[in-house]
Amino acid sequence: MTTRPFKRLRFRLEYAVTLPLFWGVRIMPRRALSAIAYSLGSLVYMLPRNRHVMLANLAVAFPEKPVAERRRI
Repeated sequence: MTTRPFKRLRFRLEYAVTLPLFWGVRIMPRRALSAIAYSLGSLVYMLPRNRHVMLANLAVAFPEKPVAERRRI
């Protein structure tokens, strides 16, 4: 039962970090959010492990699209 206080502390710290992020996202202009999302997506795509999973998910979601188009998405 000693892990319970640490879990509670962790959850409170996570909440304290994410709440300002959510508020910041709400007040940011759509163009800025789009640029940030594009940048983060490009960074995550560069990770080899994640790229394989993303392409597999896109193949399931869009089986009719060619591989080149799924990579472009």
